[in-house]
Amino acid sequence: MLKLTHLRQYIFRFTLMLGLILMINIVFSQTFFNEMEGENNESIWIGSETYVTGIGHSGYGFSLTDSINPYGLGIEMGFPENQWNNDIKMEIEAWVIADNPSAESVFVISISKEANQIFWKGIPLSKMIIQKEKWYKFKDSILIPRDIVRSGKLKAFLWNNNGKNKVGIDDLKVNFEKLHGKSYLSDIPSDSIASKISSSSIIFSNIYYSIYYDDEKKSIGIFDKSLIPIINNLRWLTEIVDEETALLSSLKFKNSFEKRDKTILKFKGKNKYINLNLSIICDKYSPKIEFESSQRFKKKTELSRSTLVFDMNARVTEVYRYNRHLDSDYFADEYWLEKEGLKLGEKDNSFQIYHCPDISSIQYSKLKSQVFVNLDWEKDHPFFRFPLMPDTSNFKMEQSQSSFKFWEKSVNSFSAYAGLKNNNIARFMKNPDGYEATYIWTEHADFTDIRTNRATYYGSEKITNADSAIGGFVKYNIPVTKSVFYDNPDSISNFEASNGLLNSLESTIKTDAAFYEFLKDIHDKGSEICLHTPEQYTTTRVRLEEALEFMQKQFGSKSWIDHGNNNGLQNNREDLICDGTLEDSPWYAMDLWEKYGVNYLHNAYFEEHLSFYNRGFGYTIEKPFSGWANNLPSPDYCRHKSKTENIVHWQTPNVLFIENESLWNYYFNEENMSDFISTWSVKFNHCYPAWVDPKKGFWKYNSDSLMIAQDGFNATLKLMSDYRKEGKLNVSSIQDYLDYRIATDSVEYNLLTDGRVKVTNSSEQNINGISFATIASYVLVDRQQPMQKVSGNNIIFWFNLNAGESKIIRLID
Repeated sequence: MLKLTHLRQYIFRFTLMLGLILMINIVFSQTFFNEMEGENNESIWIGSETYVTGIGHSGYGFSLTDSINPYGLGIEMGFPENQWNNDIKMEIEAWVIADNPSAESVFVISISKEANQIFWKGIPLSKMIIQKEKWYKFKDSILIPRDIVRSGKLKAFLWNNNGKNKVGIDDLKVNFEKLHGKSYLSDIPSDSIASKISSSSIIFSNIYYSIYYDDEKKSIGIFDKSLIPIINNLRWLTEIVDEETALLSSLKFKNSFEKRDKTILKFKGKNKYINLNLSIICDKYSPKIEFESSQRFKKKTELSRSTLVFDMNARVTEVYRYNRHLDSDYFADEYWLEKEGLKLGEKDNSFQIYHCPDISSIQYSKLKSQVFVNLDWEKDHPFFRFPLMPDTSNFKMEQSQSSFKFWEKSVNSFSAYAGLKNNNIARFMKNPDGYEATYIWTEHADFTDIRTNRATYYGSEKITNADSAIGGFVKYNIPVTKSVFYDNPDSISNFEASNGLLNSLESTIKTDAAFYEFLKDIHDKGSEICLHTPEQYTTTRVRLEEALEFMQKQFGSKSWIDHGNNNGLQNNREDLICDGTLEDSPWYAMDLWEKYGVNYLHNAYFEEHLSFYNRGFGYTIEKPFSGWANNLPSPDYCRHKSKTENIVHWQTPNVLFIENESLWNYYFNEENMSDFISTWSVKFNHCYPAWVDPKKGFWKYNSDSLMIAQDGFNATLKLMSDYRKEGKLNVSSIQDYLDYRIATDSVEYNLLTDGRVKVTNSSEQNINGISFATIASYVLVDRQQPMQKVSGNNIIFWFNLNAGESKIIRLID
């Protein structure tokens, strides 16, 4: 028997635990319920005019629909504010009844954003109703991204879409709960307590911040000018392939010295694989802190991750997301930020990182208040190979990890600012000239004919030159990165691929003079022409060099799209994801790519691994949809230096097939395009417009049996053209887009102490239309107003920045 004191303790603990459980449920779950018993005064409920009394599922009241009142009980609301930080799961359940088991009705779930419907789902109820005048339960759920939770409007209701019968609904319940997704951060304990600072532990100090080193704890901290901690500790994390656990290391202070009016603090970390040398470079008169790291590998190493982990005392105040949007009010639990950055704390007690092109990526954990500066992380450069295995099919060898040899060296650098009192910054946009989003068409060369090429680029097979185009890509001035075959030594026919419609040879440059003239014509109109490997099957080195030299002279192509990927001898072994970068392979191609200026190569990793299969939402064009909680690594482009040197990889997330012409408007209507633009999205498309089978969805036969561009295809191109004219959508080629993005990577970005921003083009190329976004009332660039426009609550502005030139950006609140 429990003693009274023990009983009281038990009751207290039970009550406390119950309170915590209820509190957690309130935070992570919220339910709305309507049993239709009497009046319900909540403004979120709709369909009250269909209220009747009778034998409800519970009680007497329920909602009854018929031909006069086809819309029944439902809910219309914004999503609960306590879920605005989260991706959520919405569950809907209710009980339904009908006077006929074959009664047609659906329960509709509709979500809109800024008055545009972006999601619609109809749950058919007739399959659930087996007997008349008997109640049946239905239940369904959908996953909703965080950005939609914050800005979307929900409308869900019973729709008697036939009206011939009476259908009722009762006990409608709508539940919202936090979706706990996968984490991409290493689970390491946070160092949440800063060491006590003393004069002997301070190794650098200026009017903005102080850096201390605790020799006993081997911890590095940063304090503000009032000696309040900003950073509790800085540690080094490595993840090695075949090591079960991550290696977490302290950094030991070695020495400091003065160089060119700066103080350089030297630290060292080590484990059995790597020696790390870290320099923290400080300026007596500046809040800027520079970090330079050098990793020396002590043995052959397969590296998954090497990261500097900042344990923060200050909490996040701004997050600069990979799509260039800004979070400043509601923060997700975890972010992958590409090479953008974030701000923690305010004013004197602040720490800010932005624009870090010389690292792998930045991640942030709100729950642990940790910033991960990834010096190298496998998910930032996803890559695989199809190794040569003639008796195998579809075997992929993971190659995302970095491979280092004994005593090989890897260097990185980035900058941060401590104690800077700026209110906002200018954030690089992904697009030039003030465009908000980018769509890039990339065509794969397989099984085309001059007639299908003319139909999809000129509008009709009868049109033989670009200036006479009546439809298709050329009519609407839409550039395409069009990959082609150089030769057809095996006389590959279109007969089988066209289901017997065409018996012509597959179009290639060397075997089809009309096709070659067509390519020159569309190239003059702005399309990029590149190789889809030289031929249908594995080529020879002689033909590879011949093809690359020809393409360089005729089209100046920097791009390449792999073809025929798999494990067989015939499967284009010269491909990037086959043997093209293996120096000891007879199909080594990297030296020839470099010789002939080919540097932008298609990487099929995301497609082959279905990486974003469940990461769209509704009708959204963008994959992965950036409205999710933003922790999924999804680089637009990357370099994998240890495996492919300086080659730039670009990814396509999926293939576009249009099974029915009406689907053009389903995928590319004004609402979808508007949402694509508002999320500042970038999409690298993968498609086959000129494939000889019309079932790919781009061309059709008209009444005179002529091949013409589909009406829906033309309407999509016109819509994109219209948005481009409005300055919203950048419709580009791979070459033009990556030229711009890589040029902006070379821009030095400095936050000045008075709040201005200095940008310097350190490359040898002029950058036209370099674009930024900011939240400000007014912007000046070198004391002049640049080209600018308003996008949501942002000002987007742009200007030219010549090679070697610097300009000063002033943001006025």
